[in-house]
Amino acid sequence: YFEEFAKNADFYEFRSNTPRHYLREGINRIERMQLENGYFSYWSGSHNINNYAFLYAAHFLAEARNKGLEVNETVWNKMQRRLNQDVLNKFDAKAGYSGRYRLSHQVYALYVLALAGNAKISEMNALLQHHKRKLKPHDRARLAAAFMLAGRQSTADELVADITSIGE
Repeated sequence: YFEEFAKNADFYEFRSNTPRHYLREGINRIERMQLENGYFSYWSGSHNINNYAFLYAAHFLAEARNKGLEVNETVWNKMQRRLNQDVLNKFDAKAGYSGRYRLSHQVYALYVLALAGNAKISEMNALLQHHKRKLKPHDRARLAAAFMLAGRQSTADELVADITSIGE
């Protein structure tokens, strides 16, 4: 996305370096911020994490890798292990949209795993079965995208069939 955007925007900075150079720099920075437990620190040199920031960074790396950019294999594997552990162990079904790791985090993590080619169908089905009525429209759309990436088009279509607006 960025490369196409940058080409069309005709930014001065891209006359000396390509957009791909800046994407590579971003990947390198994120890779350097990975902690031993697989999370990415919120700030460089910090051990603080933020659930959404971790998911955004993981999403960026999955998109970059899908576009052919190289992501360090050790970083990639640790990130996927962390996403898997969070999906399996961190979600409190009773919490819904409150707490430190909410329904939105779970849906987003499932989407990123599907984007990374590691869809968790059973966890997606369980979330759908137990929380479908609680899901906000943007989370239903994201879960539908995860199902679509996993080859479950009919489930994806069903999830978004009655969405008229993504806004909250």
